[in-house]
Amino acid sequence: MTVVTIHKRCFGSLLLIVQMSSTHLQFIKCLLLQMLTKLKSYTYISSMSLLLFGATGHLAQNTLLPRVYKAGFHDVYYVSKNHHTGSHWFHTGDSLPTTDVTYFSASSDHIVSHIEKIPQETLLCIESPIGNSVSSFNSIVDSINETRGLESVRFVDHYLCQHTPDFQDFLINPSDIKEIHITLHDSSKSHHTAQELVQSHVLIALSETLSRSCKCSRLSILNSVVPFDPMKCVFSKTHAFCETQIYISESYYDCIRLCVDVVNTQSARDEYSISVKTTDNNRHQFCIHPHAVYNRFKDNILTECELLPSQDSYLRVLSLALEGSHTAFPSLPEISRCWQIVSHIV
Repeated sequence: MTVVTIHKRCFGSLLLIVQMSSTHLQFIKCLLLQMLTKLKSYTYISSMSLLLFGATGHLAQNTLLPRVYKAGFHDVYYVSKNHHTGSHWFHTGDSLPTTDVTYFSASSDHIVSHIEKIPQETLLCIESPIGNSVSSFNSIVDSINETRGLESVRFVDHYLCQHTPDFQDFLINPSDIKEIHITLHDSSKSHHTAQELVQSHVLIALSETLSRSCKCSRLSILNSVVPFDPMKCVFSKTHAFCETQIYISESYYDCIRLCVDVVNTQSARDEYSISVKTTDNNRHQFCIHPHAVYNRFKDNILTECELLPSQDSYLRVLSLALEGSHTAFPSLPEISRCWQIVSHIV
């Protein structure tokens, strides 16, 4: 019989009595720590105010606003190009209130025309993708830098705030990896192209996963990815398939084959998974979203299944932004390199 007690001031005490294996106990402890971290974040956020651009868009209505309400911001204001009644609604041409956070969920192409109206004192979060090419990305960054500087700006990719597996925790040696296959089912109606989704989500999430496993920086991983060749990519209205190689280290005899599938789906939710094939004929499947699960297959036979800790990536984005974190957000060189990798297919 194992007893775990975790005390948190203002939230009482949580007592859990479990009788299970040490592996399951470790998983339960991770869940409890995540829950307490969320409670701490909610308390911190409850004194903050937020200004949301693109409040009537698909991302805001279906993803951001439910999280904003759940987090319990003290005041929330909305900006839309359409006129709305109510003291908390503002038109894009109005003088805007000063808030702790300004979240720009509209197309980043519009940030240039609005940047001068956004108060300097606010923490500015801009949703990916940033631009639609290397040149447009650089143009947007230059405009922001000239107007307000970049110190209080965060470029948001919520995939960085999802659960990121460390392959070595599952006894996967990076030098034994033959192939990484990433599948993304996108249900959004944001009209982003498959190439933009690969640039803004897939590549940066891949770099985070491999950087943890290889003990190196995300940028070094991205620099090891060969830019996509149009001859090895197939695009349609509902599906995209891209293939390239990754050369993580010169000491590895073979490169890693990288395959990416992006599917525009009509389902109500997104899906995101990473499948890794190794030289011992094992296939390791990490289902990251919506349910975090690890499956291991040997000769296509399921030999292991394990639940993974999950977390609300958008709530974590807001919390980490307010805490002043930089590592949870892609850097300018990382975003620029991602655009370079897809430059031949956009």
